[in-house]
Formats: sequence, C-alpha cells, structure tokens
Amino acid sequence: MSKQRIYIIIWLIALGGLYLLSGYLFKPVLHVDISLRSMHSGSVELRMTDPMNEKNIQVQPSFLLNASQFFTQKNVRFERPLQFQHLMIRTDSNVQELFIQSIQAEWNIGFIKRWIGEWKGSDLGKILLDQTQLIASNESFAQIKTFHKDISLNEEFFNQMRESMPSVLWIHFLRWLTAVLFAFFTASFFMQLFTFRNIPPRNKLGILSLSAYGFLGLLFVFLLNSLFKWIPDKVSHENRTMASLTDLNNKTILEYPAVLSAYADDHFAFRNLLFSAHSIFKAKLFQTASLPDQVIMGKNGWFFKNDPFAIRDARKINQFTQADIDQMVFILKERLNWLNQRGIRYYIIVPPNHDRIYRENFPDKYSIVPNYGHDRLDYYKKILQEKLNFTIVDPTDSLMKYKLLYDVYFSTDTHWNLFGAWVGYRNLMDQIKKDFPQLNPVEFHQLSIRDSFTNQGDLSAMLGMEEVYKRKEYLIDLKIPGQKLNFPQGAEMVLNNVNEHTLDSSQLKLMVFRDSYSNYLMPFLNMHFKEAKYVWSYAFMPDLVEDFKPDIVILEVQQRAMINAFHVPNLFQPGIKAIQ
Repeated sequence: MSKQRIYIIIWLIALGGLYLLSGYLFKPVLHVDISLRSMHSGSVELRMTDPMNEKNIQVQPSFLLNASQFFTQKNVRFERPLQFQHLMIRTDSNVQELFIQSIQAEWNIGFIKRWIGEWKGSDLGKILLDQTQLIASNESFAQIKTFHKDISLNEEFFNQMRESMPSVLWIHFLRWLTAVLFAFFTASFFMQLFTFRNIPPRNKLGILSLSAYGFLGLLFVFLLNSLFKWIPDKVSHENRTMASLTDLNNKTILEYPAVLSAYADDHFAFRNLLFSAHSIFKAKLFQTASLPDQVIMGKNGWFFKNDPFAIRDARKINQFTQADIDQMVFILKERLNWLNQRGIRYYIIVPPNHDRIYRENFPDKYSIVPNYGHDRLDYYKKILQEKLNFTIVDPTDSLMKYKLLYDVYFSTDTHWNLFGAWVGYRNLMDQIKKDFPQLNPVEFHQLSIRDSFTNQGDLSAMLGMEEVYKRKEYLIDLKIPGQKLNFPQGAEMVLNNVNEHTLDSSQLKLMVFRDSYSNYLMPFLNMHFKEAKYVWSYAFMPDLVEDFKPDIVILEVQQRAMINAFHVPNLFQPGIKAIQ
C-alpha cells in the first residue's frame, strides 16, 4: 500500500475519532455564578427541573454556606440545560433567608464563552418566580425568604439563556474545524513515525555525581510525601479555602491543568514549613513580610494589615465626590428618621485603624501627603455633624491616652485587644449616657488587668510566624461584686444575650450591627442591657429591628470598612417611606 493511501486512511480515522471526541469538548455547558450569604450556616444546592417530567432533574452537589457578613461566590455547571424549565436554589431548614448579591450566567462551549447576563441587587426581583419571597432589596443585594420552599427563577432567565445559546451549525463548525486541525497533526505524527528509518544510536548516559543522586532522591521523597503525608507539615493558618481535587467536578477537561496546578501549589510536601522559614528569614534580615500585598512589617515587631483603604486613610489621600457624600448622608438620614418614628436611639462607633493609633511603628514610606485629600473617619465625622448634627463615636484620643498605660491593639493582629475595647466601650457609653443617664459605665479603677501571651495573632499566623511573634493578651476581671465579663460563645451571625442582673438595674434592649471588633465590646455592653442582639452585618435590617423592638441600635464598623458600611442602602420593604 502506498504512503499516500496510508496517510489518507490514518487521516480519515483520526478525523472521525476526533470529531466524536470534540462532541465532549464542545458540549454546551451552562455556568452559573451566584454570590450569596446567610445569617445562619446551612447547606445550599442548585438544581434544574422540568415541571412536565418530575424524573427529568439535574442536581449539583450541595455546598456548605457558612454564616458570614461577606458574600461567598459559588460556581455551578449544568449540562443539557435546554431540557429544563426551572432553575432552583434549595436550602436546608437552617437557612431561612438568603442575601443574594448577584447571579451571573454564561455558556461555555469548549474554549468559547458566550455571556448570558447578570442580575444584581434590585434586578434580582425580575427573575424571581415567587415575588412574595423578596423581602427587600437595594442596588447591592436582595433579601429573600425561603418560607421552607425553593427559590425558583422565572421565564425571563430561561428566555435570555435560550436567546444567547450559539446555533447548532456554529457548534458543528467548531467541532469539524477542531477535528480537521488535530487530524492533520495526528496523521503527520504517525507518518513520520512509520517512515523514520535512520535512528541515531543512543548516547551513553554519563555517570551521575553523588550530589545529583541526592537531589533526585530528595525530589522523590517530596513527591511521596505530597501524596501520602507520611511526615506531617506545619499547620496552615491561611484564611482561605485551599484548592481541592473536588474542584474538577465543575470544570471541563480544558480547565483541568489550572485546577491541578492550583492543587499542587497548595499541597506540596512541607509547603507550610518552608513558607514559615522563608517568612522568618525575610522578617529578621530585611524587615519585610513574605506576603507584602497582605501584611506590612512595621517597626519594633508590629504588623499591619496591607489594606488599600487603611493606607489611603494613613496618607490622607481620600477624595470624595459630592454624589458619594450625598448618598452617605441620605442613607443615614433615612435610617435615623425610620428609627426616630419608633422611638429608637441610634449610635455609630468606629474603631480606628491600627496605624492611626500606632503611627510611630508604621513604616515611614507611608507618609501623609500634604494638601491632597482626607482621612475618611475625620471627614465623615465633620460632614455628619454639619449636615445631620450626628456624632460618630471616635475613640482615637482616648486610645492614644490609654496606650501609655497598656497596649490597646495587638502588635501581631488587626484588632484592638480587650483593654482597647474597654476604651472604645467607655467612649460609646459616654455618648449613650446623654440619652440614658441611668447607665453608668465601668471605670478604669474598677478593672483588674493581667497579661499573657498566645499564638493567636492573625497577621503573624498569616506569615507562619505565630510561634516567633506572639500576641500579648490582657485578661480583665471586674472589681465589682457580682459582676464579671461574659464572652460570646461561638461566632454565629446572630448572637443573643439575656441578663437578669444588669449593672444599672436596666430593662433596656440593645441591638448592634457589627463586625469582629465587637467581640471584645460585647462583654462590657452586656452588663447594661436586659436583652441584647448582635448581628454580624453592616446592612441595616428593618425586619430584625421590628421583631426585636430595641431601645438602642448601634452600628460598630472598623475604620477601613467605612467605605462599605456607610454606603450600604437601607433594606426597607417595598412601599415603606422612611423619610417624611
């Protein structure tokens, strides 16, 4: 048989096989990205169904949605989505409501992507099948109640999905084009293999040196330990989800290399130990952090969060448009009027940035830029005082005063310590006492303070140096008979406290919208209120306030998060007008 015929036969076989294989590569897959959060932890799953055929159903593996004030991005993929009529979000009984920031959808056909659409904030109501589930919404997200049933998307989502679907002819063209190209290269390879005659003699391998054998042996040990974990590695304290092989489930074969590469990066042998040694080397010799985009190595063993908003505050380079200021003022005015109509007092406390209190330990390169911009906390204080006669509680001056006695922030952590929290509490109570004179805050002379050291610093742990740079803790006892500090048990999004023996015989009820800085505020506040509810969220939730009926509502927000917290629109129900 001639070479030409062999070539044609090989080419035709390769063409047919590759065309069949391309059917898998160019299979239309619907990718749905959903950004959501919940006040309670529970499982969530996405499924597609056909109401005309109950057996026709496609369910994606459920995932655990941890309670958090931050939105979680999840990606799911559906094959043959045109066979279905409903896309549903199903939750377990623990999740009574979801906050959905956005839903994005696109077609993935091999390496071709076709955008379907994005629905965000108030737009989510357009694709919700049961409008009674939409409790409230704003430009940023929608609050949706499950009412113990699925959250279903309506025909608008599916119509847009069908309209953006590439034509069948286009898909077949891509399949044939891919098959032809790969068949050509496959046939060329085999023809070269069959016709290759003059194979040069194999060169003899040189004798490897002892060091080369040792290096190869070391690589082999690393490989085995990466697979079987015989020798344990140092425990990682990274605040992120590590790559997993289960991520392959929602990927196409073309995306496998990226997933496997990410898994190898996160799980190779002795990764954490080597990283810790690298961090210590850079910190001790060069006074720099091994993760400079996340941590700033300061002076005298102090660590700072490399947060762009905190840096802008430190250098006073924030510039604000009139639209930004008007939006912030409107949101707060709307909220204040709504609360005043119900006889509820409202306060805001802002724990200042780490570097604002310990500027002497902050690197000199982050110097203030003169006559350029503003520190957000100082500027917002001024604006709200002028426009609304509203006072933001800023404990900066008191913290600067008391830091001469004890540390008020952790040197290896982003937060204030328990003593710093008492300083913030004392400032907050001074403001509250103007409206509720019966409340008497705990004074400095009523504190018994002792210190200890732990390895719990979040910044030093991020660099793997928590055992080298330890966190100095302050333990506080009260010199008040019958009173002690009760710390929250757990980190749930909603924490409740009942106190039948308040310090002031108070019958008041308190609600706090907060972040992690309140963890050390709560024990002090709990002493003054018969009932207290702490909600880990910056979003103001009128439905929770209506149900709880507090006398006082507080927003606690760390300074670097003001750009988010002060601009989250209120979640008033449709039809409610808070400003009259």
